[in-house]
Amino acid sequence: MKRPTFTRKKKLVKLSVNLPEESVEYLWAYALIHDITMTEAFRRALGLQSFIHKEVAKGTIVYFERQDGSCDRLVSTALGGIR
Repeated sequence: MKRPTFTRKKKLVKLSVNLPEESVEYLWAYALIHDITMTEAFRRALGLQSFIHKEVAKGTIVYFERQDGSCDRLVSTALGGIR
């Protein structure tokens, strides 16, 4: 008989960060538009960055397609970041 799988709740850690004013303004606007907290807006932004970083690290090619049909490729840098 298989043992049941239990999902552990992720431990939350309080974090204080210094961000450029432009980033804070973006997070604030995003939170306001989506009726969420700044914390949730930050989580979503970090989650998206994490997803993209992992995909690029696996060799996935990520493109952004504009409304006019033109595309830009997301390129990883030598330091593992994304530009």
